Amino acid sequence: MIDLSSNIFYGPITNVSSTLTSLHPSKNKFYGGISFLCQIDLGFLVVLDLSYNLLSGQLPDCLWHFKELKILNLEHNNLSGRLPTSVGSLIKLESLDLYKNNFSRELPLSLKSCTSLNSLNLGANKFFSNVPTWIRENLSGLHVLILRSNNFF
Repeated sequence: MIDLSSNIFYGPITNVSSTLTSLHPSKNKFYGGISFLCQIDLGFLVVLDLSYNLLSGQLPDCLWHFKELKILNLEHNNLSGRLPTSVGSLIKLESLDLYKNNFSRELPLSLKSCTSLNSLNLGANKFFSNVPTWIRENLSGLHVLILRSNNFF
């Protein structure tokens, strides 16, 4: 486990050990992309909290590495683009927090495979489309659903 939270670290995040189970560099000034996630190929990560940083770019489409991931917190960054389809491979994911980024387009259909989700915060992004019916049908364990400040209809 590495917890670097609530400091004034800055710079890009690189060279993360593939044996980590928990990574918390939140509430710092880390910037740049998060392609380093694709270098973690053993997938022992259970908690990944990159919130409250200056991270930008797209979420890479290599999330299938993280078979054990339960918490993914990316809130308060400047991440953009569409959510990759590999998000659907996070079948143990219990909490996904993407609040206050610039994610856009519609939600990937693969997200309906994340049936362990109990908290899904998509607020303050640029998602658009109808609210998918599969949220109610497939994510039956969802206790928290935040869609505010998007372009859903």
